[in-house]
Amino acid sequence: MAATATLIHPLDTKKLVLYTCSPTSQVEKTNKGVVKNPSSFAGLTIDGLPYVFGVREDNVLCSVSPSFEALSTKPETAANWSSLAACESSTAQWVYYFAKGDQIQRVHELNIGNSGHTTLTRSNPVDGSYLAAFYVPKGNARYVIYQASGTLMYMDAVKNVETPVSDNLLPRGKTPLAACTIGDAGYLFYAGASNQLVVGSFNGSEWTVKDAKGADEVNAATNITAVPLDDSGKKKIYVFYITSSGTTYSLYAYDCA
Repeated sequence: MAATATLIHPLDTKKLVLYTCSPTSQVEKTNKGVVKNPSSFAGLTIDGLPYVFGVREDNVLCSVSPSFEALSTKPETAANWSSLAACESSTAQWVYYFAKGDQIQRVHELNIGNSGHTTLTRSNPVDGSYLAAFYVPKGNARYVIYQASGTLMYMDAVKNVETPVSDNLLPRGKTPLAACTIGDAGYLFYAGASNQLVVGSFNGSEWTVKDAKGADEVNAATNITAVPLDDSGKKKIYVFYITSSGTTYSLYAYDCA
């Protein structure tokens, strides 16, 4: 699985920084690193610096950039559920992951600032689900998204309540997920049943989902990463993923107007 993360450049907000794993053909010629492969990345901006989080070879959640540091050793991430997601407010940051040892798999939340750990006990993801998360300033709300049986669910991480995203444009099995926020609206990107890129928008109470017009099909073995950007006054979300051909990255610009 191709792990990716994108962030706005802290010194030039019109530029993006893309983090990704090297292709297998290149990795075979270089020394092996400490990050698990296949794995997942999640990105945040903390005190003006872009931070990227990953999973260590021993399944410990860690910071990958700008420095390497273990974040939490208990509980470890689940060996076969290595998806990560992250979101942030102006004062706090959270990383979401699956943990080793759960008899019933749940989503776990780690507060980066104080290392506080919360198990979202009412989350019910299917085996192999990916994760996405976003924060909405209005109401100080944060949501984590995952795949449940037959649909996608979004959970209010503060209230520990899960709700279906939509009955329209259902996802393919084990779809990659990406989410972000512009203003007080949340946005979700995933692969539909026909491998088309689907975009969902959340107004605080309900979702609207539709096919992403003009987007390339999503590869069966890719992650999706999305970052919001103010492009000359126009609010857009730039979405990165590997296309169905399996040889190129797609950069899809979604206009939020």
